[in-house]
Amino acid sequence: MGKINVSADLLAKLKHFADGGDVIASVVQAITNNEKVLTLTVGAENTGANTITITGQVSDLDGTPIKAVTDILITSVPVSGAGTMTVGASGTIKAGSGTKSVWMQTNSSGAFGIVVLNAAAEDNLVTFQLDNGQLELVKITYV
Repeated sequence: MGKINVSADLLAKLKHFADGGDVIASVVQAITNNEKVLTLTVGAENTGANTITITGQVSDLDGTPIKAVTDILITSVPVSGAGTMTVGASGTIKAGSGTKSVWMQTNSSGAFGIVVLNAAAEDNLVTFQLDNGQLELVKITYV
């Protein structure tokens, strides 16, 4: 859904109308209740280790971190290099550590970190798919 923030006040008004029987407000509320915002931060390359760390935070529409574990499928697509991934400072890799495709879970505060290894001087696309189907993409560049 892209990065948007909806104020808590607006969400409260939507809930009020939905609770009052407004059908359109009920539909919009049902859609927004499952929406998550994924904010990604790409760190600088650690040239000695040939790694780039990407950290993420899963939040609700008003920007409040989701205080629960979220499943994320992360895929690394390098041009020709390794592009393999390991866990960063937070979160847990459930499957695929050291490969180009990992199943990761955020920590209980909705945060995670992934380290991408690639010794080749090239671009590397990394996709993040949340457990609600939302998809985000970042391009990282190794020098």
